[in-house]
Amino acid sequence: MAARELLEGALGLAVVLAVSGGVALLLALTQRWHGRLTLDGLEGVQKAHSRPTARVGGVALLAGPVALLGVVYASAHGAGHGAVLLNRLCVAGLPAFAAGLAEDLTKRVGVLFRLLATMASGLLACAITGVALTRLDIAGIDPLLHSWWLALPLTAFCVGGVANSIKMGNSTAVVIPPPVLKELGIGAGQHLTLDTTADGKIVLTPKRKYVLADMIAQCDLKAAPPADLALWDVARPVGGEVI
Repeated sequence: MAARELLEGALGLAVVLAVSGGVALLLALTQRWHGRLTLDGLEGVQKAHSRPTARVGGVALLAGPVALLGVVYASAHGAGHGAVLLNRLCVAGLPAFAAGLAEDLTKRVGVLFRLLATMASGLLACAITGVALTRLDIAGIDPLLHSWWLALPLTAFCVGGVANSIKMGNSTAVVIPPPVLKELGIGAGQHLTLDTTADGKIVLTPKRKYVLADMIAQCDLKAAPPADLALWDVARPVGGEVI
């Protein structure tokens, strides 16, 4: 039974990855037809890509689970508890998905509306799955969370906050506009060193990638070998050496 469940889980994951990947590839290949509505420009503080990029990747992410649900409900075994839960989560996510898609297509949906739509998805997920935050490990608060009138809005608030937050450890992320990246000759994922000057300026310097030739060039080929290594030249073999 465990082996069968493991196999079904692997097949389900394969369906999600295949469909989501296929839809994402299709969106990329057909962007000349839908790019007028979906492509994102390069101007703006939060623009990190180097060429116009489609903003509707969420369509591909949703297509995978929806395809899996179709396969599950069409199978002879029918939908189990996991499929029912996935179905409810997909339904609950529709308000957030619709708000995000509307923003991607029209560029006119405000941040507040999208935040409220995400919170609505969290509230809907609580209502149709019966799952909510009931513990925060805060003295005096946890007993109150046993009441749905407080647990539901708190869960919706947390879902909205997590979905709209970006945090990298204990650091603050810095977004560098593509024109600046091009001028510095750096790309996404490249490591930089950050320094500050006495007058309060921030200096970003690309970290140089060294190759073996650079390291050899720094060596003095005429230097005498270290004394502790010179003993190896006069040492007698003891047997069992591997050369």
